Amino acid sequence: LPGFLDPAFLGLVTRRLPQARFTPRLDTDGIELEETLDDESLMGSFVVTLNDPELFAAVERITGCGRIGCFAGRVYRRRRSNGAGHYYPWHDDVAFGRLVGLSVNVSSDPYAGGLLQMRDAATGVIIAEASNPTVGDALLFRIAPQFEHQVTPVTSGGARTVLAGWFCSYPDYAYLLGNTISQMG
Repeated sequence: LPGFLDPAFLGLVTRRLPQARFTPRLDTDGIELEETLDDESLMGSFVVTLNDPELFAAVERITGCGRIGCFAGRVYRRRRSNGAGHYYPWHDDVAFGRLVGLSVNVSSDPYAGGLLQMRDAATGVIIAEASNPTVGDALLFRIAPQFEHQVTPVTSGGARTVLAGWFCSYPDYAYLLGNTISQMG
């Protein structure tokens, strides 16, 4: 989806991300998988922007996924390190009512590698591969038990920084927002 992020919002993001704090995310063996954004106000901006009923309707039309209740996600970066780079193995994301995955490039520097690959879970055959080198562009992909995906390691250049997440069937964002506001008053 070329130009997925509004230029004004993308400008805000690209100004703030280079100074934002990221926290290492480790696997169960203590190996660093990625760095995750640790900036609640910036992450909140993404959450509010992407929990838009008009966006939900567009994603529903494009993918045929059924009713979307909310968007949930995170901003992470992966960089080349020790020759191998940050890496997360093949997985399917089938949990928590996830219907469609979203990956938005918010990198400040060009990078190589970091391809999104999809494969048939039963056969292991790669059925799709996509790069997303342009800041503000996005990739959408279906979440289903028969599909697994991974992102290949960054091989050179800067860090690959991505807003990644899921359009989910539940909970309903309007309900969550209403409860949050009522708890504040």
